[in-house]
Amino acid sequence: MTFIEDILMGPYNWIIIFVIIGISTGITILFYYSRDKYEKEPKLQLFVAFFFGIASIFPSLVVSLILMLILPSNDFISAVIIAPLVEEFFKFIMVLALSKDRNFDGPLDGLIYGSMVGAGFAAGENLFYGINALLEGGIGLGVFLATIRSLTQIIGHPFYTGIVGAGIGSYKINQNKHAYNRLPHAIGLHALWNLSSFFLFLFYPILVTIILNIILLRSELKKAVWLDKMAFESGYYENKKKFWDFLDTRTKYIQNNNWLQ
Repeated sequence: MTFIEDILMGPYNWIIIFVIIGISTGITILFYYSRDKYEKEPKLQLFVAFFFGIASIFPSLVVSLILMLILPSNDFISAVIIAPLVEEFFKFIMVLALSKDRNFDGPLDGLIYGSMVGAGFAAGENLFYGINALLEGGIGLGVFLATIRSLTQIIGHPFYTGIVGAGIGSYKINQNKHAYNRLPHAIGLHALWNLSSFFLFLFYPILVTIILNIILLRSELKKAVWLDKMAFESGYYENKKKFWDFLDTRTKYIQNNNWLQ
């Protein structure tokens, strides 16, 4: 056997799928993170967001299984209704939790944190489907499925959850009435993508969906980056840092002098 055959047919061939998903996930993270030019988010917090995305898979899976037992057993209902509703809801909960942090300032931060949650969810889900395909149909099927799912990752889960995050960020600066204003958008885009996957024998439904997502992503990024630039040029970030530095110093002073006891 050749070296390539040893890799493909050996006991560690699952690493190929892991590498494919790892590369696509890395590209996705860099794509969104590079848009954050004026006040970079803490890397630790972004890692937490990514982990939250992976963690959101488990409640999504449990609730989806319960709903599939209650509702008629149907692939269409599962993919187009249950999956978008349940998955986007639990990812929304994760971004909402992250929004309590002082570093979460507005729409762009929301989009960044949301995309990290979405990237974590996508990485975990893609790995699951890739390994499952490998076990059922061999390394060829596993690599194919992992590659296909990874090719559209930037405009998949990270984009859907990024939209939700942008909505939460807008709410934090009083541009939205509710933190969940953009949740229906994410659910709708997710449902549209899953619907288009039912027409794999047709090229145009998927192509139209991809083009629509790219247009919407560009629009969301343009608006969010513009607002972030305005915040930077107005001195918001500089004043925010001074405020939190002052508050932290004052809090430590009070604690050290036992004023609260």
